[in-house]
Formats: sequence, structure tokens, C-alpha cells
Amino acid sequence: MADYIVMPKLGLTMTEGSIRDWKVKEGDPIAIGDLIFEIETDKITKAFESAQAGTLLKILVPEGVVKVQGPVAIIGQPGEDFSALLPKDRAEEPIKPPADISPVAEPGEVTKPAGAKVKISPKARKLAEELGVDYTALTGTGPGGAISAEDIEKAAKQPKATPMAAYTAQKLGVDLKEVPAEGRIRQEDVERFARPKEKPERESMSRMRQIIAQRMKESQDESATVNFTVGVDMTGATALRESLKETAKISFTDILVLITARTLKDYPLLNASVEGNEIVYHGAVHMGIAVAVEEGLMVPVLRGVDTMGLQQIAEETAELATGCRDMSINPDLLEGSTFTLSNLGMFGMEAFTPIINQPNVAILGINAIIKKPVVVDDEITIRPMMNLSLTADHRIVDGAVAAQFLKTLKERIEQPALLLL
Repeated sequence: MADYIVMPKLGLTMTEGSIRDWKVKEGDPIAIGDLIFEIETDKITKAFESAQAGTLLKILVPEGVVKVQGPVAIIGQPGEDFSALLPKDRAEEPIKPPADISPVAEPGEVTKPAGAKVKISPKARKLAEELGVDYTALTGTGPGGAISAEDIEKAAKQPKATPMAAYTAQKLGVDLKEVPAEGRIRQEDVERFARPKEKPERESMSRMRQIIAQRMKESQDESATVNFTVGVDMTGATALRESLKETAKISFTDILVLITARTLKDYPLLNASVEGNEIVYHGAVHMGIAVAVEEGLMVPVLRGVDTMGLQQIAEETAELATGCRDMSINPDLLEGSTFTLSNLGMFGMEAFTPIINQPNVAILGINAIIKKPVVVDDEITIRPMMNLSLTADHRIVDGAVAAQFLKTLKERIEQPALLLL
């Protein structure tokens, strides 16, 4: 019996998905587990595996957005009547005008059929002869489209063209009136104008990119952002990473996630959100970690990261990043962050201004570690230095609070042993 193939719900917060790239066509047989199309949400792109076997009788949505559980196709047996499943509210085809109807000129537009007599007033004709203006090429603005003296005067003021420019324009089919030039129009002006104009390439935004654009704009409109930057000596963090090299594969990001999460427990305002006129303190730290993917940016969430150790952070971060890059991640793991960390250090950035990931009230940017000369105990020495870039929502996070948070974070990164106290 024929039945619908519907838009599945890929996560708790999913309300709609976008259909794209059908792998089968109408009339093709489908087995359970076959890939039949791709679904694009605001978070991931995922291939849809059929849970039904049969023949694809009708594609209802070749591409576009469909609500969760909305029908996208009809599956059944070959030759089966599925008319009862077709939508009843399909729009009728637009009525097309007969091919023999000529287009109607826009108001004020004057057409000159070949061989038609040019309308021109006696005064305008005489003025044209005096000024040497070819009025046959003009469009009149007088009564009935007649060429007036004002039209001749206006034409006389237009730049003149050299004979070679006029010849080239005729050869290339260029209207000299459209050629921009300083003074007299020359051949090179015509040739430059006639060169093929480069057309900008266009492509539709993916569903993910549309949502990213929308949320970034909403974040800028919602938050009163203020930015802070502090330099951190990474000598201590480097030593910690080296000491753990034989035990676990730990990255600088993992170390910074741990130290930031523990520090947020001492600064609850930066681990909060705003709902109307209320401040919501989240308690547990759910760290969003920005991951760059081919079509944009995804922010998987490490839940309860303030209670984790370094090895667990490293393992779960790696697993989340892999899930984002191959689009296998559960969409629910992309929701619920209370603070976000974004790392552009691998691209050599020394400072940037990250945009707050709503509904968070702060985001921390990690930059490149660069060896620089610094003064230590009144002596110049070379140290691995890194800038931290904090963006905070000034609606609830005052500058002094943000600065104190960064100061404490800097101290703990430079002396990781402080976390043991």
C-alpha cells in the first residue's frame, strides 16, 4: 500500500529540514537502508536512509524546506494508484500570454519602426542643422514623441566622438551615448566599453550558512558587546603538555578548556544568560567549542566540563570534532552551551573579536602561540606568548568583572599548578 516518506526528526530541537540531492528518481526500486536524499538542517547535513522498501512513486519535494514529519515523497508498489496521497492545494500553472502578442512599451517609451518618419518641430530641425546634430537617432520628449528644441540642445552638449570612435562603435554595435568618456569619445573608450563585462558568480547560501548569518546578526543586535585582550605566557602550559606527552594526547585547547571551565566556577556571571529582565546562572559549565567545517561553523558542547579531567576532555573533544566534520554528530550535542571557546591560533591569528554565541554572555578567543622577547626579572628573554580575546555582554558583565576573570585565567594558565590548590 502506498505511503509517505516523511521528513525525520534528527534532534530534539529540529523543527524543519531542507531537502537536497536526491539519490534516486521516480520509478526506482528502494530497499530498506538505501540512501535516497540528503537533509540539511541549521546544524548538519545528513544522508537519509529509507526505513521502507518499495518503488519511489512520486517525489513531492524535489528540493526546499519541509517541516518535521511533513511528506517529501510517496513509496509503494509499481503501478499502484497513489492519487489519494497527492496534495490537494497545488497551485495552478501561471497563465502564459499567447506567443503572437507583441510586448507593450512602458509608459513614456517611444519606438521607431524601421522607415518611420521622425517627428520633429520646425524650430528643432533648424537648430539641429545649425548645431550639426543628427536628430534621426534621438528620442523626442515633446508632444506625441516629437523631437523638441530642448532635445537638440541637450544632444549638442553631449561629448562628440572621433571618426574612428564612430566607426568602431558602429562595427561593435555600441551606442555612443552609453560610452563614458572625458571630453571627446575616442576609439579606446569604445573598445573599453565593448569588452565583455565580468559577471559576478552567485550561489545560494546553504541552509547552515543562512542560519549562521541569521544568528550572527541576531547576536550583534541582542548583545551590548565589549572586547578585552590579554597576553599570556604559555611556558607553564607548554611544560604541562610536554609532561603528559607519554601518557595522553593533550592539546593546548584541551588545557585551556579545563582551566577556563574551572575559572568560570569562580565567575558565575560569565557562565550565565539573560532572559527578559532576569539573569540565569547555569551552575554547571557546558563548554561550546567552535569547529570549522566545509560549509560553515559548528559548536558542539562538552557538558559538565568543569567536572572532567584533561584526558576525558581530550577524548570527548576529539570525538565531537570528528562528528562535526563527517556530519555524524547528534544534533542535540550542538545545543545547550553556557560559554564558548573559539580557537584561531592554527591560522596564525594574534587577536580577533569573536561574536557571542547566543544565549551565552561571553566567548573566549584563543590565538597563536608566538615566541616573543619579554622582560622577566628585569632581563629580556624569549617566551611563548599568546593573546586571549574575550567578548562579553555588557548588559550583565561589567568591564571590571571581565578584566578580573581574564586576570585570574591568565594566572592559572601561566601557573597550572594553582588548579591543584
